Amino acid sequence: MIFQFLRYRFCCAHVNSRPFSVLPFFSFISRFYSFFKSQSACSVSFERERPGHPWRKRLTQTILFAAFVIFFCPSFVNSQTVSVETIEQVKKTVAFLACVTPAAGDVSAKITVIAGSSFFINSSGQFMTANHVISGLNVTAGQEKCVPAVFLSLGDWNRRTEKVDVKFFQYQKCRAIPLIDFTVCQAVPNPFVDAELKPQISFMHFEPFSNFKDGTPVAFTGFPLQIHRPVTSQAIIASYLPDGHKIVFDTIPWKGSSGAPLYTANGKVIGIVIEQGTNAATGIGMAISSDLLIKALTENKVEFNQDQ
Repeated sequence: MIFQFLRYRFCCAHVNSRPFSVLPFFSFISRFYSFFKSQSACSVSFERERPGHPWRKRLTQTILFAAFVIFFCPSFVNSQTVSVETIEQVKKTVAFLACVTPAAGDVSAKITVIAGSSFFINSSGQFMTANHVISGLNVTAGQEKCVPAVFLSLGDWNRRTEKVDVKFFQYQKCRAIPLIDFTVCQAVPNPFVDAELKPQISFMHFEPFSNFKDGTPVAFTGFPLQIHRPVTSQAIIASYLPDGHKIVFDTIPWKGSSGAPLYTANGKVIGIVIEQGTNAATGIGMAISSDLLIKALTENKVEFNQDQ
């Protein structure tokens, strides 16, 4: 049986060639340990299964295989990606920034252009985006005679309908941080007290980027290419540029993704997307690290939630 088991060593040669998800190992072992304990597992034989208990041999092989993978194929266990459940939670926090005509509040208002992405950082209705998104939107507003606003979904973003029902809010008190491409604005009125939106919107939590290493799976969710629905892309942390406190990730963010949250498998923000690589750097994206964001928010006394 041991020789048969060793044939599974092929996993090391293939584990990095395709995405794979597994149950958390410690939870896995804990369950089987409890099961064995209750079934007097000490009597299990490696040579011969007990009459009437054909499942014991299969169970033993499963545990041995899991142990083999943990010790000889560690990358198999660490191939965690951002889950669908995490992405769904993040989608409750994001909103797109656009210019509308005529004045905000008119139910027949028309979206002129989507300028970029944003995400809420507290229940007071403050959201974060890239500073160049707000600046560009202000220019568009002057040219097109439209009103800048932040848009939120009135229902589940996953509804497969032709039209998306959204509600928009004007914003004010945008606080740009000098020399850093991000800003925090206040939606007016506060969407978190809106009866239609309150049950389905949320805000992001921050975590220091310094907690993570190169190769960590990440994702970002925004509104690129004038799409009225959130678009999620997955990547890994490729590197870090101390000059500018920029995170480099290996997926290109399409135009309109600026201002989107960059987050890990736990759903916490570690950066804000600001630009894509050009020329020789085409194919990568960059984000301002949460270490700098947390510092700037703290110094400017902006309310936010942080996990150590």
